[in-house]
Amino acid sequence: MSEKIKTILALLIIIILLPIVLTFFLQSGKIELPNFMDRLIKVPQEKETEEEATEVLTGILAGQISTDFDPEVLKAQAVLVRTGYERDKAAGKETAYSLSLNEMEQMWGSEKLKSNYERCRRAVVQTKGEVLTYQDQYILPCYTRVSAGRTREADSLGGEETPYLKSVLCDSDILSEDYLAVLFYSFDEFRKKMGLSEEVTEEEVEKIQVKTDTAGYVSQVKVGEFVISGDEMRERFELNSPCFFIRRVDDQMRIVTKGLGHGYGMSQYAANIMASSEKNYKEILSFFFPGTVLTKIIE
Repeated sequence: MSEKIKTILALLIIIILLPIVLTFFLQSGKIELPNFMDRLIKVPQEKETEEEATEVLTGILAGQISTDFDPEVLKAQAVLVRTGYERDKAAGKETAYSLSLNEMEQMWGSEKLKSNYERCRRAVVQTKGEVLTYQDQYILPCYTRVSAGRTREADSLGGEETPYLKSVLCDSDILSEDYLAVLFYSFDEFRKKMGLSEEVTEEEVEKIQVKTDTAGYVSQVKVGEFVISGDEMRERFELNSPCFFIRRVDDQMRIVTKGLGHGYGMSQYAANIMASSEKNYKEILSFFFPGTVLTKIIE
């Protein structure tokens, strides 16, 4: 009789506790791990949580800027990262690539992983919800590692109006070790990379014509009747910048570049110099993107 009572009691306990246990696991959705390790697992969800968004933005930021820069520069870049992220999501586009912890470790090394990760994450958290807008629309969040002494101006870019992309002075960029680069090419190599016919002579190549914009970036390169843009020239020759100078030196063609990157938007190096002069991230963004508004998105 006692055995029957024990069996009945055990069944009652199971019946009572089962709904509680099932509810716990169904509501959980995932096993909680410390924040630093969350990036290692991805669980499909209908809506991204705040913590997940923070980790994704941290991974994007880590791939876009050196953690050696001032925290104010990291915060300025974090705002640009979030702006691009929200802009792409709103347009239904694929967002920028977010580095995993393993990729961050390969980039920084295991000794610096935690400190560098935390620097990036802190910048994301301290600018929570902040994006740059122009006339209530997300801007095109351009940035470049080092300008050619000035950033480029563009009323439109990629078919989109960008009146906030003004050319601003960044004379401190000349101090960067990435400011200048020099490359040499044989005439044959130069012809092939540029896409010129083998019939084009060395004399014609030597008479190459280069047009620049007001900031010194190349807008057009011409050899005879062959014409390409400065940006296309940069792509074909894998140049550091579309600000370059071409000249014949003995039996070679020499290209000297100034700057690192396309030249639009915020110069990270110049921004770091500004931060060292006690400019905060809001002042930095205002300088490089005049007329824009730092907006807090509704979460």
